[in-house]
Amino acid sequence: MGDRRKFLTALIMIDEDNVAKYAQDHKIQFSTYRDLTQSPEVIDLVDKEVKAVNHTLARVETSASSPSCPSACTKRMERSPPP
Repeated sequence: MGDRRKFLTALIMIDEDNVAKYAQDHKIQFSTYRDLTQSPEVIDLVDKEVKAVNHTLARVETSASSPSCPSACTKRMERSPPP
């Protein structure tokens, strides 16, 4: 999404099995997948992973957290304006 728009959009999916294991290993309490996606520790984990990937990309290709998605599942991709 994003052709001829100011920002591109990317949906970041959280692998339930991996994040559940991460939560168990780090003693993060949860009972549902939704609990996991809303956990501050998991949100921080996803944010760190996005930042790690961003470090390898050009600035115009990097993503930024969307304030409208507190679970950090949706990230906004920045794009430079057309020439």
